[in-house]
Amino acid sequence: MKKDTKIPDRAINILKDIQVPIHAQISGLNMFLETSTSNLSPEDLDYFKLMQNSAANLFRIVEIYNWVHKIEAKRKIRLNYIQFDFVKYLDKILDEFRIVFKYYNLKLEFRYRKEIFIYADVKKLRVALECILFAAIENAYKNTTLQITIIARNNNLQFQIRNKSDYMEPKLVDCLFDKEKPKYRSPYHSNRVVSYGFFVAKEIIHTHFGSMIAQSYEDNVNIFGFNIPIK
Repeated sequence: MKKDTKIPDRAINILKDIQVPIHAQISGLNMFLETSTSNLSPEDLDYFKLMQNSAANLFRIVEIYNWVHKIEAKRKIRLNYIQFDFVKYLDKILDEFRIVFKYYNLKLEFRYRKEIFIYADVKKLRVALECILFAAIENAYKNTTLQITIIARNNNLQFQIRNKSDYMEPKLVDCLFDKEKPKYRSPYHSNRVVSYGFFVAKEIIHTHFGSMIAQSYEDNVNIFGFNIPIK
């Protein structure tokens, strides 16, 4: 039987259609929270922020599957390079994740204040960052702290997020960014969204001529991230 090569394209179009109402829900919640915060109790405010985050997470999940289908369809990842301050950019993303940290009973440690201007595709790099953050949050032990570090040196930007989670043997770490059916399955492969997210992040970072970071230590510290050129 001849394989239908149009299936990935159909899937991409369907996923885009699904994202439209989700985006409308996010926009509506954003507008509501911008105009009604003063009239809400702290408990109600947390509830609406949780709704906002749930919608954003659903949008993120659909986007990950959309990216997987694009990659499987062999669509070239085209980058739109612009210069921007990575620290300010990351701060904004982390601020949007704060309700997620609270939901998972996690704390965040990130205090870098010096500007780091890089050339990259803002939208696609955000997808990679969110995939890595989601994986680190989803698998972290409850009531622990996630530590983020960034280093700019020799025209290279390094981003790392450190969490407390199950130790992975080297053979598991080596398979971490495989999309599916890896030779060895790590705890991170038990969640398909996390597994696919790592795969998507790898493809985006490689398109930026960068490399992924994955390290696991026996004291249950795991580190994920990437290196990309600054220019």
